[in-house]
Amino acid sequence: MRPASSAFGIYLSGNADDLARELQKMEKEFKVYKYESRFQIPFSISANRGYLVEHYFLKSLTKTKFYTRDQHKASAFVLPATPYMYYMLVQIWWKLLQVLRIKPNPKTDGEFEFNQKRKLEEWFLKKAIARAVDSAYFEQGKRHIYFSSKLGTEFLEKVNNDLFQHAHLVVNSADAKRGFFNPQKDVSSVCMKDYKIPKYAADINAFDIPFDQRKYFGYYAGMIYGQRGWVHEKRTDECLWIDHHVPFAQYLTYYSQSKYYFHFPGSSEWSPRLFEGMWFGAVPVVVYEQYTLPFSDLLDWTKFAVLVPMDKIQQSYDILKGITPQEWEDKRFHLKAALKHFVYHKKPVPGDAFYMTMYSVYQRILKS
Repeated sequence: MRPASSAFGIYLSGNADDLARELQKMEKEFKVYKYESRFQIPFSISANRGYLVEHYFLKSLTKTKFYTRDQHKASAFVLPATPYMYYMLVQIWWKLLQVLRIKPNPKTDGEFEFNQKRKLEEWFLKKAIARAVDSAYFEQGKRHIYFSSKLGTEFLEKVNNDLFQHAHLVVNSADAKRGFFNPQKDVSSVCMKDYKIPKYAADINAFDIPFDQRKYFGYYAGMIYGQRGWVHEKRTDECLWIDHHVPFAQYLTYYSQSKYYFHFPGSSEWSPRLFEGMWFGAVPVVVYEQYTLPFSDLLDWTKFAVLVPMDKIQQSYDILKGITPQEWEDKRFHLKAALKHFVYHKKPVPGDAFYMTMYSVYQRILKS
């Protein structure tokens, strides 16, 4: 169904053809050199799909036209760091010491253990970026790109403040409330890398399920606390509370049965679940505080999502009830058009999440 509104573009300026031309121009002009380091962990371990992205960017970059082996031709320089993997390796190492009953200090308390782990993580990161810092191209971190999960920016601030202040940090759906993200220079990335989810959504024809066949206002949270507790308390029979005990296939099916799904901040604001729900034709309801959505400088999120500031969360059900079925169809029409920008491929494709992220970095480098 086509939207009733004549203004059905999802872009803040221009259209899809304009963006395609910009991406072609970027491919020709934007050349990126990646430092090598034996401290770039060549694999990724994680139970959370969002943490896989930093490794993906480093690996995929070399498959694209952006990549150059010549530092003199480079427009930007990529740091070969995998900060979440440093965190994971230290956690595994600590568990191994416990199993073997080998302790760094027999009087270890919680604070001491935390600090020792952090020192190890910071050591890994310092070694990984050492070649960049010593490079003639360092320029106090300018024109450097640092791909990170939510944990990695904290490490960088301690290890090298010049890089933290001046490099372009590409982080999971930026959680600005923690103070580690500057929208003027940093980029919010799509934190969901699962090639199977789009295929599964297509297999069940999720976007063919209309408004009147969708039962729920869906939402996921492992714990009920804070403002999300209010949403849970005020729920009706239409609300579907999903927790971590639901099998993954059923969890995805619930999205296809939902008109809307809430995206709540947790320990941080980002979550791969924001993007998973999109593929199943449910309109996202983004409850946010200090949150920079991916590509919000390029895409008009209000066309395909409902944005609810945290101080208006108690009005959220009234807001959703006030949206007509036709307005919902309009949003879903736009959502389907936007999806191509929120998916990763094994080899990056112009217009996908990888290209959109690089374009956001490219624009910031040009402005700086």
